[in-house]
Amino acid sequence: MMTRTLYRIFFCLATVAIITTANGQNRKKSRRNTPAPVFVEPRFNTIDSLISEYRFSDAKTIIEEDTEQAKDNIEATNKLLALTEKATLGENMLNATEKIIVIDSLVADKEQILNFLNFDNNCGKIITSQQIKEKLNLKQTPHGLGFINGFEDHIIFCRAGKGGKVSLVESFLYGNNWSQPSELAGLDDGEGIQGFPFLMTDGTTLYFASKTTTSLGGYDIYSTRFNSDTKSYLKPQNVGMPFNSLYNDYLMVYDEVNQLGWFVSDRRQPNGKVCIYIFIPSQTRQTLNNTDDVRNKALLISIKDTQKGHEKDVANALQRLHNINKKENDNKNNYTLCIDISYGVRYTDLNQFKNKEARSLASELIVEKNKLTQLNKLLNENRKKYDECKTEAERKALSPMILRQEKELDLKNLQIKDLENKIRRLENKQN
Repeated sequence: MMTRTLYRIFFCLATVAIITTANGQNRKKSRRNTPAPVFVEPRFNTIDSLISEYRFSDAKTIIEEDTEQAKDNIEATNKLLALTEKATLGENMLNATEKIIVIDSLVADKEQILNFLNFDNNCGKIITSQQIKEKLNLKQTPHGLGFINGFEDHIIFCRAGKGGKVSLVESFLYGNNWSQPSELAGLDDGEGIQGFPFLMTDGTTLYFASKTTTSLGGYDIYSTRFNSDTKSYLKPQNVGMPFNSLYNDYLMVYDEVNQLGWFVSDRRQPNGKVCIYIFIPSQTRQTLNNTDDVRNKALLISIKDTQKGHEKDVANALQRLHNINKKENDNKNNYTLCIDISYGVRYTDLNQFKNKEARSLASELIVEKNKLTQLNKLLNENRKKYDECKTEAERKALSPMILRQEKELDLKNLQIKDLENKIRRLENKQN
């Protein structure tokens, strides 16, 4: 009896062991057959397409969905995070798109844009790196274009530094000597690349382009103001759309005399080309209403759309632009070259020059002589107005302008004299 009982117990235990082993093997087999999670590539092409169309909200929706699926892939997650930041910045800028009136646009070689920025000399000038180098007597050629104010006593330009950083620097004319270039206070701790400066006639409002990790495109245009109390510039503000885009937006210029503005962008242009937009500056910033076709106007798909309801303003602005261009062409043809190179040797034609650099400077001399003629004309007109003033208030209003023009005239004469001496030295050296 005892033997039979022990046998039954042994049989039950053996059965349990067999079943347990089988179940374990089945579980292992089941685990081996379970497929690993499949990584689904985020829809980067779709996201890029939506962002390029300024459909930032739709892009953010897809990014959120794909981020959840790609959470275990660090590379994809980081890329989606960068796209989120870009879409968010674009969405914020789109919602604050400024209402502007573009009167014209033209496509030009990037290296030739100075030929198409014919704004009033009292607003300053955009100058080349070579001109800056010669004027300040620098050993190294500066980076890109610079700016000199209407008084020609303040230059802002770009200087390359360590680690690929390019910063804005400035130099002032004291007497006959330019100060050592120094970085602009308040803008000297920024990252990336700064360039393409333009200072308004108030001497405090500065526009420039900057290429940083927080830009919407490559270069974005920023504005800042000089704080006379702290002696530094305030934190720069992105000027927003439609001036900035997903491409490189380089330069903002305001002609306060003729009430015109220019900005330069390579949006939708082939390599090496830029589009120069000419617009009517507004006294106050106006944001587009929700009822407007904000996306198309932010993209500047059609400049005609920006002109609707403003046909008279556009016609007047185009006339002002025509007058500026005509004046510029007249100035180029007013002065006939006449320079004594040495005793008994006088040049009256550019083709007479043997030295290439002297010939180039002679072309510049023609332009500067014409400017001198115009400046003399303006000064004489204002002096005549001053003599005809009937009240002290009228004379007081004209005095600052006359004093400024007299100072500018003296500086222009010195500049021309220096230019002529340099031309003579180069040409005589060649001979």
